[in-house]
Amino acid sequence: MVRWQKPNEGLILPCHFIPIAEKSDLIVKIGEWVLRETCRQGRQWLDAGLPPIRLAVNISSKQLKTIDLNALLNAVLNYTGFPSELLGLELTESNLMEHDTKTISILNSLRTLGVQLAIDNFGTGYSSLAYLKHFSVDILKIDRSFISDIPHNQDDMEIASTILAMEYILGFKVLAGRR
Repeated sequence: MVRWQKPNEGLILPCHFIPIAEKSDLIVKIGEWVLRETCRQGRQWLDAGLPPIRLAVNISSKQLKTIDLNALLNAVLNYTGFPSELLGLELTESNLMEHDTKTISILNSLRTLGVQLAIDNFGTGYSSLAYLKHFSVDILKIDRSFISDIPHNQDDMEIASTILAMEYILGFKVLAGRR
């Protein structure tokens, strides 16, 4: 997750500036920059001989709506030389629900490039679970609200266990953790 370093104020967390950027077109420029810098840094680490690791970038709803994400990703990967199979793109569950048919097409085209796709904040959307069979994703990231009180909250433990069982049966990789 990107952070903003302001000279006089220090490190600004994303929860303080991303919502403002989302309301404007600035989020599209920030997203492009983050994607480019992530792939550039990943390539630099590989060239330095470090072991390959998957790097993930969050994709905003505005990016899905306003730009050709496939073309941008192709251009960035070609320019940086970063391997597509080491890149993950994360979309929030609510972003996916806003787009449906268009999003399915976008995700399918991104998958052909070899990137890994993840649904972030899984379990917080207002959608039916039926959409899981339509979206071409690899990873479901359980929202931290379901795991932050484990092992102290029995309800959270049961919800997380149920999500894990469902994801396992459906063949998804699962991530859960605190930020």
